[in-house]
Amino acid sequence: FSMVQFAEGCLWEQLTPQRPLSPVLTGERNADVCIIGAGFTGLSAALQLLEGGKSVCVVEAHQVGHGGSGRN
Repeated sequence: FSMVQFAEGCLWEQLTPQRPLSPVLTGERNADVCIIGAGFTGLSAALQLLEGGKSVCVVEAHQVGHGGSGRN
């Protein structure tokens, strides 16, 4: 079984301007919920929680929408 390797990046990343890096998380944060990952699922969950009145902290290691979400 071999994995397909794509030589090109995703079209979305190629067409959008370079996004600034988010600041490094330092110190303490208080929130009702902490979501790890700012892909489709993480951001959708954060939105639902915010609309439900919860405070939310979303933590992302790379860029928002990067990785699997950016390739879909």
